[in-house]
Amino acid sequence: MSAKDYLATLRTSPRVRKYLRRALIALLSTYAAYLLLANVFLGFHLLDRAVTSDDGTVELRTGRAYSFIPGRASVRDFVLRLDNENMQVRLTVARATTSVNLFKLLSREIKLSGVEASGVSFRIRMRVDAIRPDNAERVAAFPDIEGALGPPLL
Repeated sequence: MSAKDYLATLRTSPRVRKYLRRALIALLSTYAAYLLLANVFLGFHLLDRAVTSDDGTVELRTGRAYSFIPGRASVRDFVLRLDNENMQVRLTVARATTSVNLFKLLSREIKLSGVEASGVSFRIRMRVDAIRPDNAERVAAFPDIEGALGPPLL
């Protein structure tokens, strides 16, 4: 039997067609479940709620966010603000597309690659123990950070 005849037999075999149909249904069902879960998670801002802390030290806000390709996501109006004992940080991004390692998410880690972003602004100011005459000029030059918990004092 030649390879061509063997392939023709596989194509016409009801058993093979049944397994191929089941595999196709499983693949399409998995993709549909991904689309539903990822876009509900992103679209209803569940990511924002999961990351934002109750004490105000971490805040994440996103505008429109979506994913049509597994592991690839797009977001608009992204704002991340961090406020800890050493510094205050604010990152804003107008538009971004990135690849997300989905397996790392299972262990509560985020690994992004291939990030393409526009309209990016990054502000950071270090905390100081007090505003004195010797550091007043430097502290005055620190950028404003919208939503920060007070001045950059320790």
